[in-house]
Amino acid sequence: MLEQTVFPHSHDLEQLRSLLPSGWAVRHAEIDLPALTRWATESRYPTFDEPNREEAGAALELARQVVGVVRDDFGGRGGE
Repeated sequence: MLEQTVFPHSHDLEQLRSLLPSGWAVRHAEIDLPALTRWATESRYPTFDEPNREEAGAALELARQVVGVVRDDFGGRGGE
């Protein structure tokens, strides 16, 4: 089934997730998207404080969780 969702230009991952159809697992996954949103927005500005190893590792783990859930969603819908 082709979803016809229009997404705004935004880095707010919670806002974007809320626009997904309710049947998508990522919409209900307990993932700290505001933490990822922080890296998506703050890193674009010169006043950004570089993350330490622990912060970078935590953000990477969150991103991997999101990718895993989305990949499962796509696989369940016939995507790759």
